[in-house]
Amino acid sequence: MNALFRVNWKKRICSLLLSLTLMGSMAAVAGAQQTPALHTETVEFPRYLQSVSTQTQSSASVSLLAMEQNAKAAETVISEGLMNGANVLDLRPYQLTKDQLLRILNYSSFTNFPQIASVISYEYTIDNQERVYGLWPKYDAPQQEVAAKTAQIEQAAQAVISSVITPDMTQLQQIVAIHDYLVLNCSYDTGVETNSAPHDSYTAYGALVKRKAVCQGYAAAFQLLMQKLGIPGIVVQSTAMNHAWNMVRFNNEWYHVDVTWDDPVPDRAGVVQTYALLKSDAAMTGGVNQHYSWDSAGYVAVSTQFDNVTDWSQYRMVRTAIARGAELDVASLSGSAGAYSEFIAKPYQKGTQVTVTSSNPAVASVQLVNANDPRGAKYRVVYQGAGSATILVTTSDGGLKTVPVTVKSAALAA
Repeated sequence: MNALFRVNWKKRICSLLLSLTLMGSMAAVAGAQQTPALHTETVEFPRYLQSVSTQTQSSASVSLLAMEQNAKAAETVISEGLMNGANVLDLRPYQLTKDQLLRILNYSSFTNFPQIASVISYEYTIDNQERVYGLWPKYDAPQQEVAAKTAQIEQAAQAVISSVITPDMTQLQQIVAIHDYLVLNCSYDTGVETNSAPHDSYTAYGALVKRKAVCQGYAAAFQLLMQKLGIPGIVVQSTAMNHAWNMVRFNNEWYHVDVTWDDPVPDRAGVVQTYALLKSDAAMTGGVNQHYSWDSAGYVAVSTQFDNVTDWSQYRMVRTAIARGAELDVASLSGSAGAYSEFIAKPYQKGTQVTVTSSNPAVASVQLVNANDPRGAKYRVVYQGAGSATILVTTSDGGLKTVPVTVKSAALAA
């Protein structure tokens, strides 16, 4: 097995969080006198999936993204709740069926709301007609942190677009630029091979903020950035491969884009592979790609326009090399609860706006204390409680840096 195929084999075990599997037995729940009999079911994100499917095209003859009006309204409420850490969602007004709910949780929300990053499982209650009453999400973090990380995903996405997209780019150049950015700035998390990759690596947060992800994270980040650019796209999943990637529509044709596949493992500075960039269904099943058993919600990629392209320089916009972002005088911060630290953020270009946020304000809050310090803008990080946080520093010209923060309890520090 040559080096290329060793890399690709590793990426086939990227541990999808995408496809939800119904777990456990149904537990009877006693209702009030006027309330129909209810029961509760649990849905979890499995780390590894198995499939005996042998199909090489979408299993859906009609797009799974097509939903009835009540389901569309419910999807928005559910997804916005998940992005903000809602603990319970009352779904009775939407008269959702169990199948509609599972379609939202299993497929459409990943394409329509790729910012969702912290949910790890759900419980939902249905009546004997399988109408959904309520949804109880479970997260990997407290509510305040869930909402803060969602905001940082948006902050990072805007920085990426400011960094690599210009108004004079064609849509094709934009697709290629986002593909290249993720390959160059995100590392594949090989911890997945030992089941030690953190939850962040399965999300757009991992790809855009932490800059380390598995296929789920790459796909979510790419989908989010396509949305920001107004380019139609979906997240494609293959349970047989334990893998996820994207499809985009360009000039009314659908194409596959697998950023994970094109990112060398281990990272090679400045190297961008294009084995799975804007490929047809046929190209994805053959050659070095060897993708199979995917579900693309009924969309097919028949155009072979880019299948044989090896020199992508004609589709890349060359930008003038300038220093972007801000210089920081710290690489990391640590301290005990009740104390604080300060740092300076000095933009490389005058007039550049700086945005600084914390992923976990309950652990470390951040505030601007002096915008006119001669060294640059001065920020104060107040250590609120034990734990960890990530300070995200972005600039209006596309700079993006992070500062990890570790806080000990005051008692331990003493």
